[in-house]
Amino acid sequence: MENIEEKRRFPRFNLLVDVAVTKRASSEAEKVLSSKNISQGGVCIIYYQQPTMGELVDLKIRLPGIKDEVKAMGKVVWIKEISIGAQQKTKRFEVGLEFVGLNDSTFEMINRYLYNNQS
Repeated sequence: MENIEEKRRFPRFNLLVDVAVTKRASSEAEKVLSSKNISQGGVCIIYYQQPTMGELVDLKIRLPGIKDEVKAMGKVVWIKEISIGAQQKTKRFEVGLEFVGLNDSTFEMINRYLYNNQS
């Protein structure tokens, strides 16, 4: 099995924040989900329903202490099913979203935030 860590270009920072997710080309309403971690290249979000590999979504990431939301497009690049609770009947999905078409100023804002706010 291939190690995901080896394929990463950017270090991950554990960061639990709200991320508003809207499927592109869909009439579904925006869903506010929680992140698990974030990097300059993408974000891992906990989904309640399994998304489709390769799916494109619009993201609004709410970073603490930052006035404006970080707006980006993400592409589903990996999905890992996880079970919650003692009975393990409740399923969730850790979903890796790679930022697509991120402009330089947004990339730099994420970079500065992550490196200035790490514990």
